[in-house]
Amino acid sequence: MRWWLLLWVFVYGQTPDITGKWVGVVLGNAPDHKVIFKLEQDEKGNVKGSVYGYSPVAGEYKCEVKGYYDVQRRIYVLQDVRFLIRKPKAPWIMCLTERYELKLQGDSLKGYYYSRACRDYAQLFLKNVYRPQKPSKRSLCMGRSLRQLQLQMPILFFEPNRSEIAQRYYSSLDSVAQLLKQCPWLSLKIVGFTDSTGHPSYDKRLSLERALKVKQYLVDRGVNRKQLEVEGRGYAKPLVPHASRYAGLLNRRVELLLRTQR
Repeated sequence: MRWWLLLWVFVYGQTPDITGKWVGVVLGNAPDHKVIFKLEQDEKGNVKGSVYGYSPVAGEYKCEVKGYYDVQRRIYVLQDVRFLIRKPKAPWIMCLTERYELKLQGDSLKGYYYSRACRDYAQLFLKNVYRPQKPSKRSLCMGRSLRQLQLQMPILFFEPNRSEIAQRYYSSLDSVAQLLKQCPWLSLKIVGFTDSTGHPSYDKRLSLERALKVKQYLVDRGVNRKQLEVEGRGYAKPLVPHASRYAGLLNRRVELLLRTQR
């Protein structure tokens, strides 16, 4: 076998792993269009998971996706399979995306989505927020491992200078509350973040307020306070730098981190 063929196998035969949770934005006609990808990849490079999206113009949706890693092009090709949630602002404004093409670049996924039915095409930018270091198969709660449970944790985004929880997150938080009540050996760390437009002391306080709002929501639904921990980090850990066009959309958030109680 020639040396260049060996090199091709070595370079192109390595399949990266995008198992994890990715948040980002769609650069299309709808402003403030945020998306969350929750993906699991097997050893053959096959990918499955879900995509959640929300835009004040387009509405709210969640789709099941499946796909694979294209070794030659070194990109992931995903396709929507079916709607899990579909709440469009107008009946004609939302249809299944036929194809996503995403390339892994460090802790980011960049690419495009295409939809012939909607005659739509837009650029995607995704940032990783959870990526398990090692596969975990041990059942921890309700037949699922900690890795599987963490992938299902929602990410909450907020309006500038506001700490109120948007109504679209209520059902996801209700599911988190149910999980914590059924599995009392689990604990949850609620971490709030802000963008960098305010004074550091104000951002710190605002991020904590956001985390406390989420904590109180869960407590009101019967979760034991001892299972919950809150932290406000302000602008200490931005998903994207302030200079980026996505900074305001993605950095104003609350993340939920599951762990087992000591």
